[in-house]
Amino acid sequence: MARFRTSSTRQTAFTRLLAWYVTGRITRDQWAQLTAVLDAEGATMDERLALAWFVNEVLTEGPAGRTDRRAAGDLNSFLRTASAAQAA
Repeated sequence: MARFRTSSTRQTAFTRLLAWYVTGRITRDQWAQLTAVLDAEGATMDERLALAWFVNEVLTEGPAGRTDRRAAGDLNSFLRTASAAQAA
């Protein structure tokens, strides 16, 4: 987890998330779910940064031919699971 600890890494991960949201790649509903998970009581800095990096990777990387719609579906599925786990 050492890669998540630098200040510039934190800024980059969260700046990218905000950019995805501002440009419409993350929807308002996805953003609300994402911030709820990020703001969860008891979540550590490393967990929040890992989530930020994971979401960025889902939206930027993946198999060849992956569409934005598929990335959005993957993100929705993950956020539903994370929200349900948080509520439990």
